[in-house]
Amino acid sequence: LLGPMTIVLAGLLIGTSRDLTRFIGQTFRLQQEKETVINDLRLSEQAQRENESRYRQLFDTAKVSIWDEDLSGIEPVLHELRQMGVTDLREYLDERPEEVLRIAALVRINSVNDATLWMYGVESKAEFIDNLDGIMTAETLGGFTDVLCAIWNNEAYYSSEVSHKTFDGREITVVFSLPIPRTPAEWQHVPVSVVDITGRKVAESELKVSEVKLSGILDMAPEAII
Repeated sequence: LLGPMTIVLAGLLIGTSRDLTRFIGQTFRLQQEKETVINDLRLSEQAQRENESRYRQLFDTAKVSIWDEDLSGIEPVLHELRQMGVTDLREYLDERPEEVLRIAALVRINSVNDATLWMYGVESKAEFIDNLDGIMTAETLGGFTDVLCAIWNNEAYYSSEVSHKTFDGREITVVFSLPIPRTPAEWQHVPVSVVDITGRKVAESELKVSEVKLSGILDMAPEAII
C-alpha cells in the first residue's frame, strides 16, 4: 500500500504534469497566433507594395498631367482662421491678397509625371517643382482661392478652367481638378489632374468668329439681291 506522503507526491506530480501540458498547449497556440499575425502583416505589406507599384505605373504613364501635391501645410492655417472667427473665407481672402500668396507658398509638390514635363515644356521634374511660380498667372491665384474655398466648405471635389504659362512662353488653358482631402495621409498626397484644353478653346473661338461672319453675310444677302 502507498503511504500518505507517496499519494501526496503523486498528486502533485500529476497536477504539475497537467499544468505543464496546459502551459505547453497555450504557448503553442500563442505561437500559432503570432505566426498568423506576422503572415497577415507580410501579406498586407506585400499588397500595399503592389498597390503602390500599380499607382506609380499609372502615375508615370498617364497621358494627362498629374501632380502629387502636399497640402498639409494649409490645413492648420484654415483651422486657425476658423478659430479667429472667420466665416466667409472668400471675402477674407479678397480683402487680403497677400494672405493668398502666403498660403500658396505652403503648398508642396511631391512629384509630377512625364506628361507634365511635355505639357509645360520643361526638361526635368526638379526644374518644374523648383520653378512652379513661373507657370502662375493672376487668374491662377484666383483659382487657388477657389480651391481654398472648396476645402473650407467641405466640398468633395474641385475642378475649374484656369490659365497657365509654360516654360517656353506659351499661355495655355487647362482644366485643373483635385479631390478634397479628408485624412492626414490624403492631405500629404493629393492627386491633381491638369488637362490642356487650349486647342479646344481656340477651336471654339474660331467657330464663334465664323458664326458671326456667316450671320453678317446672311443679313446682307437680301439687300444684295434687291
